[in-house]
Amino acid sequence: MERVAEALGERAALVVLDNCEHLVGAAAVLVERLLDECGGLRVLVTSREPLNVPGERLAPVPPLEPPPVGAGAAEAAAYPSVRLLLDRATAARPSFALDEGNAAAVVALCRRLDGMPLAIELAAARLRTMTPGQLADRIDDRFRLLTGGSRTALPRQQTLRAVVEWSWDLLDEQERVLARRLGVFADGATLEAVETVCGGTADVLGALADKSLVRLSPEGRYSMLETIRAYALERLEEAGETGEYRKRHARHLLDLAERAVPELRTGAQIEWIERLAAERDDFAAALRWTLDERDVEHALRLCAALNWYWWMCGYRQESAAWARQVLDLAGETPPPGLAAAYTACMFAYGVSLFGTIVSDRPAMLELSARMDALVETALREGPVHPLLQISRAVLAAASGQDERAAELLAGYAVSDDLWLSSSALMIGGPMRSERDLERAVAGFRELGDRWGLSEALLGLAALRAERGAPTDDLIAETWSLTSEWVSDDESISTLIRLAQLRTRMDDLEGAAGDLAEARARVGEETSAYTLLLLGLAEAGHAGQRGDLEESLAIYRDLGGLVAEATLMPQLTATYLTSYGRVLARAGDVGAALGQHRLALDVLGETSPDRPVLSMVLAGFALAAQAGGDQERAAVLFGAASAVEPADASPETVEGRAEARLALGDERFDRC
Repeated sequence: MERVAEALGERAALVVLDNCEHLVGAAAVLVERLLDECGGLRVLVTSREPLNVPGERLAPVPPLEPPPVGAGAAEAAAYPSVRLLLDRATAARPSFALDEGNAAAVVALCRRLDGMPLAIELAAARLRTMTPGQLADRIDDRFRLLTGGSRTALPRQQTLRAVVEWSWDLLDEQERVLARRLGVFADGATLEAVETVCGGTADVLGALADKSLVRLSPEGRYSMLETIRAYALERLEEAGETGEYRKRHARHLLDLAERAVPELRTGAQIEWIERLAAERDDFAAALRWTLDERDVEHALRLCAALNWYWWMCGYRQESAAWARQVLDLAGETPPPGLAAAYTACMFAYGVSLFGTIVSDRPAMLELSARMDALVETALREGPVHPLLQISRAVLAAASGQDERAAELLAGYAVSDDLWLSSSALMIGGPMRSERDLERAVAGFRELGDRWGLSEALLGLAALRAERGAPTDDLIAETWSLTSEWVSDDESISTLIRLAQLRTRMDDLEGAAGDLAEARARVGEETSAYTLLLLGLAEAGHAGQRGDLEESLAIYRDLGGLVAEATLMPQLTATYLTSYGRVLARAGDVGAALGQHRLALDVLGETSPDRPVLSMVLAGFALAAQAGGDQERAAVLFGAASAVEPADASPETVEGRAEARLALGDERFDRC
């Protein structure tokens, strides 16, 4: 050391020390002494942990950035992780090329390998004999698969396992214990969660972060690269601790979810949504573990506790999928003391059945009766989520039990539970008034519930739009309440509803902006249901501004989606009758009538959905009108009003006015 210091003296110099993590203590002593004695010296050190010497400045070297899920070939090729994979893959197999056929698999590989250069190089070597898809399908077995690195490299750099073991072996016993237990977290954890589940301390966790085994995000979450986590889980299994720490992980997530339930109906709603969103992958892991362990109680409670969060944020398919698995485990009747949790799961699953049974009135009546009985059982055991009480009224209305629905809603509207009463006033039924919606708005505003407030504001805006009153303030507040926290699917649905309101108010420019924003949010995970709603809104908007050719083109394009997707009959009927209306406006009355007849066939004789049936009948009226038969149109408009008087679409309102003008008041009313 003395000779090195003497040789360097005071002259300007840069000394590079590479891979110091296995000699970090000795390296720290050397660097500190050299810097003290050599005034012109700078030292560049590469290591998996800091030296912790005076004057040290850290420059973290992150993994290579992977492309986002869904990136196509052109987009993916711009990311450094993909560029490295392509460079090494073409060196091993010159004919290899990135294209749209393999882009998804290449993206998945780079993401699953955390952008780790050595892992990517080892994967690229495998592409000599495997396709990207085959490799991606097998990447869970990464430690066996990714071997055969350069023969001239150090042994620890020839396989992925050796790379990880090298880092693991540098940990002390406390660090290894905590690291293996951290593997139960699917997507990281807060310090508090780590302390609760793993029994670790901040000091040990900090040491793991210093040694690059865990990463600390700006939000204060500690996480592992997926490759490190896979290794940690192997070590957890070897230690015989998997069952215990999976259980502790699941109990922690259940506690968090159950604490969130009441908060999601208060002014703390957004804070709790964000907390739950951060744990989404871990909730899935916990649910999967409880199902695998056949732990009925905790599976029911966790699924039930997450139900309202999933519903608000638009994750209803996810909610239904979990609920079905949990109910299959629980059986046909709720276990003692778990009726409320069982009923919440039944609600989530029952909603998913609407698409297949909503036109089957006996089946809907059976579902309604089943939910009634379950809620009554749950109420005898204790308090239930007000959503479950509201669901009774919703199912009664959906199954054609109007008096029963009105009776339930009237009772809930005077409940001491402000959320329940506000929800009942918001739903209201066909006779709900602006006053009801104003009271609902006031109730949700007092609670601080942004979701409920936005829904009530939308309902109030719709009623005001029907009488031509201004709605801009309601629309603006609705979007400000929901734009930042709901899922893309849910935000698209909200934008569609806002666009429809603006269209009704003749604000076609504002509606165009909403629809453009909605289209920009469409992604690979956007549901067929949402895509159809958006297409219908775009076609309707084109028709409103007089571009019938574009409107018809959109309807034709939507035909394939309607044919392939499993949709609620009402939605399919809405598509068909809306298409028919534009065909009639374009002068093709025969084709229009064909679409309306198909819509009636889809709805069936037992469908309780009167608003859609009324829309179809009004469509027949508009087709008759387009064919010059005003009297038949008046009769059909009357039939539509008898079924459901609330159809205030511009074409229906204009059609009625035209028929009344053509026939005169007395003759029109007689029809």
